[in-house]
Amino acid sequence: MWGEEAVFGPVGTAWIAFRPTPAFHQDLSGDWDVTPDALNHTTTHLPAKLDLSTARRIVDVPADQAARNVVVRVVTNANAVPFTGVVVNGHFVTHIVWNIEMQFNLCVTPDIKFGQKNEIILAGGRSTAALSEIVLDYYDKNAYP
Repeated sequence: MWGEEAVFGPVGTAWIAFRPTPAFHQDLSGDWDVTPDALNHTTTHLPAKLDLSTARRIVDVPADQAARNVVVRVVTNANAVPFTGVVVNGHFVTHIVWNIEMQFNLCVTPDIKFGQKNEIILAGGRSTAALSEIVLDYYDKNAYP
């Protein structure tokens, strides 16, 4: 019946995602310290297809972006993003209850040290994925998020 039961598809809420164009974009492609098990570390150029649980990199965040919000964006070509969140300068940031998204956007503004080196760790359980993009997006305070 219409209105009393699901006609087709999963029962649940639906949402529309919108991400505006950032005012400044910082590509984080490059060499990352990665590990599949938190014991054995190697250096790998990301983005790439990989099998890991965490990836770590030190990033210089421009001082001239201090008036903006900072968002870590990680995108895969297929499957879900294999990370449950990011650790920025020792602070874990997440919003994922279960991992079904092909990208995540996490606001890390409170944990960023502008004009300094920042430790960014992509954190999660061991997984295989093909990462296509890892960036810091900078947005005007009233634009996003």
